[in-house]
Amino acid sequence: SRSPRALPPPPEWKDLVPPERLEALLGSLAHDPRPSYQNSPNRPYGMEFAGLAVKFTVQGDTVVVHRIEPIISGNSHAQE
Repeated sequence: SRSPRALPPPPEWKDLVPPERLEALLGSLAHDPRPSYQNSPNRPYGMEFAGLAVKFTVQGDTVVVHRIEPIISGNSHAQE
């Protein structure tokens, strides 16, 4: 199956994802970081990237980022 394309995060997250890391983040998302056994449309997924918790869904062939938060030290998940 084809890898999804990643939409850029909204502009308000630009302070969390510096320009030099944005391309790497989009590249990681475009490689479909979901577990290979998961293919549920609109199911929320999460991944860690450069000290950030990235929450996203895959809608068809598009990855949509819903939330990006700094990972709190000592906690592997950002607070909900």
